[in-house]
Amino acid sequence: MKRKLTVLLAILTMLTAVVLPRGITALANSYFPTTPIEFENLNLALFSQLDLTTGLNNFGNNDNWKYYYRCSFIPQYSAEYTVTVSSRKKMKTELYDSSGNLLSASYAPEVINDEMRYVFSNTEYLEKGETYYYEFAFTNGYINSCGPFSVWMTSTPSSEIPQDDYLHLYVDSKKSGTVYELSSYSPQQLISDLSLKAVFEDGKLYEWKGSQTQIPYLNGCDIILDLSDCTAETGLHTVKAHYMGYEVTAQFEIVNCIHNYTAEYYKPEWLIPGYTVYTCTKCADSFTGDFTETGAELHRNFFEHFNASKKDSDFNAADDINGDGYINARDFSKIARMYYAAQNSMLSSFNSKRGDSDYDPYLDMNSDGYINARDYSALYRTMPKP
Repeated sequence: MKRKLTVLLAILTMLTAVVLPRGITALANSYFPTTPIEFENLNLALFSQLDLTTGLNNFGNNDNWKYYYRCSFIPQYSAEYTVTVSSRKKMKTELYDSSGNLLSASYAPEVINDEMRYVFSNTEYLEKGETYYYEFAFTNGYINSCGPFSVWMTSTPSSEIPQDDYLHLYVDSKKSGTVYELSSYSPQQLISDLSLKAVFEDGKLYEWKGSQTQIPYLNGCDIILDLSDCTAETGLHTVKAHYMGYEVTAQFEIVNCIHNYTAEYYKPEWLIPGYTVYTCTKCADSFTGDFTETGAELHRNFFEHFNASKKDSDFNAADDINGDGYINARDFSKIARMYYAAQNSMLSSFNSKRGDSDYDPYLDMNSDGYINARDYSALYRTMPKP
């Protein structure tokens, strides 16, 4: 019996060794990826999100679990750089210098966040022009540890620019106030209109102009543009730029039409003020403004200036209706025609009430909703008397 039990145990051990080397054995042992994916564009993660992947898991058909990212990075300015990693599986970040010395390492936390992701960071001061290597690897000890992850990179400001007031971003030479028409706006046009000025610690001024080169680069360092708020939609927008660890912004507006208005002036009638109608020659948008007094208001003191010429101190240009330099009967005849035109309109609308088709609110002089004898009497009192 004892011999049979020994044989049975030996058979089970052999079956386990044959059937489970890639399953239970892999789960039980520590797992480390062994094959680097060399990546030279980690700078794309600076003040932006960079999405990477070691491939999708397909158990038994690939060995994606062996891969990890080895990313070279050469800083364009000395600063403290922070790399943040986000993944649905646990990972680690290791930072090496050009000689292969481990400078620092960071690991995913034990607790996943509310978005079901592990998020962690690594911060280290890096020297301008030196070569560094970041390694990103899955670490949770399973053969299916592979897949996508995201990397963000930020930095503190460089000491080469003394303070943020020494750096400015402009749209068409303005921090704000530039306006684009929706039909002609494009991000390419925006970049062409952008400019960035920077004063360095040695007092020298450098300027990048998008109109001269749309490659955003200034004095040996990339300008990282953020156009996420610059879509072709009407409204106020903000464009951002990161340069040497600083963030600067400029605002612009997109409108349906940059109006080009023509003005048409309408002279006052006896009870109606003068006004100007402005009409856009491009989109036909129109509005009315620049109201004057009514004829009755303009000429209520007509006879105080009667017989005056433009050389006299009591001359009132508004009462010189025919513009001959004299205020006399010729002008009064024009005033009378204005008055009688209002009188005839009132008679045509007499006994109408608010809501009727022939009701005119200008003729309802006491604003009681009716055009009647009270309004006629009020109209009579507007005529200037000698």
